[in-house]
Amino acid sequence: MFYYICGIMRQIDEIGEDRIMPLIKERKIMSLMLSFLNSWSDSMDDDALIVGARALSLIIDTEDFQTYKEAYIGDEDRQVLVDMGEEENWLEEIVDDDDVRRNSRPLMDLVRESRRRQKDI
Repeated sequence: MFYYICGIMRQIDEIGEDRIMPLIKERKIMSLMLSFLNSWSDSMDDDALIVGARALSLIIDTEDFQTYKEAYIGDEDRQVLVDMGEEENWLEEIVDDDDVRRNSRPLMDLVRESRRRQKDI
């Protein structure tokens, strides 16, 4: 699934964000991906985790996501993002590589934003 979504998101300009993002929002793909990665990361190899992080980052980096963020992620998803960013969790481990860190920047920014929101509550 991650490879497929990553492939689609890499071609979003050609396909059209207006065709893809409503489906991702409607089907709660972002929530499903976050939940799956958080639950099964121990059983996944680094390549699959990297592709998952990249797919999430490509979704986060879209104009529609930035405009309607709350429609894509809820409070439960924010908690998953906070958990993902904890030390010794899969996300912190894979972003040791500079290329992966650069490609995962939107996801890492969302993790940091979720941490700040959690502290403010």
